[in-house]
Amino acid sequence: MNVRAAGEKDLESVLALYAHLFPEESYDDARAYRQEWLRMMELAGFHTVLIAEEEGAAVSSCCLTVVPNLTRRCRPYAIIENMITRTDCRRKGYGSAVMRRAIELARERNCYKIM
Repeated sequence: MNVRAAGEKDLESVLALYAHLFPEESYDDARAYRQEWLRMMELAGFHTVLIAEEEGAAVSSCCLTVVPNLTRRCRPYAIIENMITRTDCRRKGYGSAVMRRAIELARERNCYKIM
């Protein structure tokens, strides 16, 4: 298993995972999703989409957002959201691995709390 930050070429893999998270949602407006994805990629360091891969296929993902802050001696805080593991890959440790990596990154970025 490999856990890494998603890059520009990972949009389809992430959207395929989100179809497991929100099956009622449609992801067919390719232009809108590509535009937002590129915007998200520009926020590296503040917003990271993490992907767990097994044999080259994305099986789990979450988003880590690091929010600048003026309290706590200007230490940021982190929000972890959109945690998803493919339905056929659940209970195999992929989600835990993604979550551990998100927490590690938040700590590396000196976040005083993680939500």
